[in-house]
Amino acid sequence: MKQSMEDIIVKVLESENLSGFVEFLLWSVNQWLIKNHPPSEQDTL
Repeated sequence: MKQSMEDIIVKVLESENLSGFVEFLLWSVNQWLIKNHPPSEQDTL
């Protein structure tokens, strides 16, 4: 999974699948948050 963000975005935009694009964005943000803010016991609600 060494695909660059641009490649994926271009692919999604070419398919004109906006709901998929939004899902991908949410997934990306989620992955970034997990990577940059590892869940700790204090963070879990």
